[in-house]
Amino acid sequence: MSGLTPETVRGIIGTAVQINPANAPAALSALQNYDLAYQANQDSIVQNDLQNQVAAAQQQNTTNQGTISDLQSQIAAGQAALSARIAADAAALTAAVNAQRATDVAAAEKCTQDDITHIETLVASYNLAARENARLVSAGNANFSPSLSQDLSGEIQQLEQKRAELKASIEQHSRDFVDLRDAMPERIPDTNVHILDDYTMWVLVLSYSLFIFSVIFYYCHIHSYALNSILISTISAGILTIFIFILMILLL
Repeated sequence: MSGLTPETVRGIIGTAVQINPANAPAALSALQNYDLAYQANQDSIVQNDLQNQVAAAQQQNTTNQGTISDLQSQIAAGQAALSARIAADAAALTAAVNAQRATDVAAAEKCTQDDITHIETLVASYNLAARENARLVSAGNANFSPSLSQDLSGEIQQLEQKRAELKASIEQHSRDFVDLRDAMPERIPDTNVHILDDYTMWVLVLSYSLFIFSVIFYYCHIHSYALNSILISTISAGILTIFIFILMILLL
């Protein structure tokens, strides 16, 4: 990692940003810091080279060689330290990106699975509602077809017409009753109802008399027209006649 170039570092940071775009600001800041450090290091190297060239022109070759060796050692040590730091930062950034990516992937998978389950539930509910609507439409077409609706409407109209006729008849009878009640006197005079007319009464009396005479004659004939039989039959007929007369008076 000691030979990392700015292009290599940019490639690593670009890969990290592609893995998780949320780390783009941090990666950009790290890249800017690296560019500044690298530019500062390059400037320092150029400046040291110029100083070494000036010193080499003024000092002896041996002294200049020793100084150059020391400077190169220091530069190499600085480059090694900078490379190690950059490598450590890149490793830490890569680990953080991988950890964040694993967390994001797990969360995304969980959310996706939850969404799939919710969608499947909604689809099942919609299918059930569609089947129920189809059943209701079928039942409605069977029970409320246009022809059936027309028949029911006709029956309803007939019932309404009959109801109106009955209502009118009831109102007419009510008015007739009120008129008859108003026309009647407050008190109806008492009258005796004669069940039997006079001529009917005479017919009954005549029939009864013939019946009595027939009974008396038959009774006397059986007993050879004895005086006792005549008296008994006559008295019995009289008692029966009185009883029937009283009963007729009570009934009439």
